[in-house]
Amino acid sequence: MSKRVIFVEGEMLTKEGEKNDNFYILIAGSVGLFKECDKKNINEHIGTLNSGETIGEMRVIKNRECSLTVTASENLTALQAPISLLAENAHLYEKFLESIVDIISNRLRETNYFTAKSSLEKKLKKRQLRLSILGIVVLFAFLFELGLGLYYVLNANEYICTKIDHSPPQFPLLKR
Repeated sequence: MSKRVIFVEGEMLTKEGEKNDNFYILIAGSVGLFKECDKKNINEHIGTLNSGETIGEMRVIKNRECSLTVTASENLTALQAPISLLAENAHLYEKFLESIVDIISNRLRETNYFTAKSSLEKKLKKRQLRLSILGIVVLFAFLFELGLGLYYVLNANEYICTKIDHSPPQFPLLKR
């Protein structure tokens, strides 16, 4: 029902958008997970799977096209099982589905954890940026005030001499 397969580094296990009837359990090595970002076939590396992890569990539940391109990151040994053969053995398929649900549940839990952590890190970075900008504005205001004060202190004689006028005060409205 299943067989041991070997992939060399760079070899593709699944291609995004294509049908694939295989489920893989990684025995030794790792794979890169890639998502197509645009129509130019530029793939974004979104993760890595290592020994003991699985590929194709979503296709076991719902037979759809592959949602990711999976490529061997190094020489890889995996256990390959055709999903169509698993579905033919009802007792085995039921147990297999229970395991798949556990795998998907654990991955979802990990994804939720990393998403929450990433969100918190972004909020902290935004807060740090706001505080940094506020600090710069306060520092600029302080330096401006300090510079202005120094300017007046250094030019005090000039201002005192020009502001003191020794002539009698003029009151234009009180003319006799």
